[in-house]
Amino acid sequence: MKRKTIVIGSGPAGAFCARELALSGEEVLVIDRGKDLEDRIVKGQATDIRGFLGSGVVSDGKITLSPNIGGNLAEIVGFSKTKLLIEYMDNVFVSHGALDNILEPEKSYMTQVTREAGKYGFKLINDHRIRHLGSDGSVIVARNLRKEMEDLGVSFLFKCEFVGVKKEGNKFFVNCVKDDEQNFIEECDKLVVATGRSGSGVTAEILQKAGVQLSGSPIAIDVGVRCEIPDYTIAHYTERMREMKLIYYSKTTDSKVRSFCVCGPGAHTSIETHDDNGDLFYTVNGFSNLKPEGNVSNFSILVTEHLDQPLKSPYEFGKRICQINNLLAGDKNILIQRYADLRRGRRSTHKRIERLSYTPTLIEEVSPGDISLAIPQRFLVAISEFIEAANNIMPALIDQACLLSPEIKLYSTSYNLSNNLETNIPSLYCCGDSSGCTKSITQASVSGIIVARDILSK
Repeated sequence: MKRKTIVIGSGPAGAFCARELALSGEEVLVIDRGKDLEDRIVKGQATDIRGFLGSGVVSDGKITLSPNIGGNLAEIVGFSKTKLLIEYMDNVFVSHGALDNILEPEKSYMTQVTREAGKYGFKLINDHRIRHLGSDGSVIVARNLRKEMEDLGVSFLFKCEFVGVKKEGNKFFVNCVKDDEQNFIEECDKLVVATGRSGSGVTAEILQKAGVQLSGSPIAIDVGVRCEIPDYTIAHYTERMREMKLIYYSKTTDSKVRSFCVCGPGAHTSIETHDDNGDLFYTVNGFSNLKPEGNVSNFSILVTEHLDQPLKSPYEFGKRICQINNLLAGDKNILIQRYADLRRGRRSTHKRIERLSYTPTLIEEVSPGDISLAIPQRFLVAISEFIEAANNIMPALIDQACLLSPEIKLYSTSYNLSNNLETNIPSLYCCGDSSGCTKSITQASVSGIIVARDILSK
């Protein structure tokens, strides 16, 4: 008799978990509150962060092929195992249409950049090999993967909210709401929760009510901006290495600041909508196609803080920062400000932005303003220090940078998980970014494979 597994979430973790189970003949139902793939695609690109394969894969689509980046799986399951699973995951992407074009800078060049960055207080993370799907190429991969899973017998329920679960005997009873009105119960033998960052707040409440134990560790939050610049400011790096991961520590606050998700050359930014049970908020993200379009690059600057008691929900804290930004931006939701204006203590206007040597890619869809009214000082001081220091290795950064706000990474509550990502409730697993142990496409995907293989072994 087939066992039935329900996977909550169809992002990288949920999709790879469901695929792995279906390859072995397991009955799998995937439930996701977002849209099916084709319903997300507009003009060849996905426009909604929720739904099949989540946000990262179908936006910029950078797959970092290192166990040291993007989560803690190497600490949980071991470096060697994580490395092997990353290779397996990468082969899945290639077999589904990803171009065989791993970007790996020459060691001599990385040594040169590491030394130059180090002069100004930066640590360059140079342990990375990247497969870039591109915003255009990732849709092809996603379509092929979606079709294969359907052919393997995986069932999907989209626009379906996970609202509760209880276990009776050896069975789980999963409570869902379809299209905001139809309530129903699905029964299964194994339950995998992989709701991603966007669903982490509600997921934590549901699982705690069901008896899932938390780890008790402080939760990190990344608060920052998307920095848009002309290609020439960073081209001497992006031409040789697609991703430039810099780490800096603020001299004022000692906060960790990092660059993340470098998009360019010829990239663009995009507004993302988050729906927290009808409570909307908006953030910004970066996209870049395999074939450059235009003359603009972008990357995020994120400040990491670990939040503990008495704050009960770092997720809510981050959401409120987003909503203050959105409020100040009016109907357009996202603020944009020249860094040159920010450092002078004045808001940006359209006329001041027109002085730049390029046109920001979202200029018609965002509101010029003053992000210092919306981002807490601790974060803004660290962001400013990062930019001032980075101007030494990115010429004209201070004069030409435009900051789009907010870009915030909301991480999940971390749970008390086994080495195979099983909770204290037998047969209930948490994986992906909602588990608190991954924060990348790569490690989220691998975590789904880990869970599937543990289910299959029992």
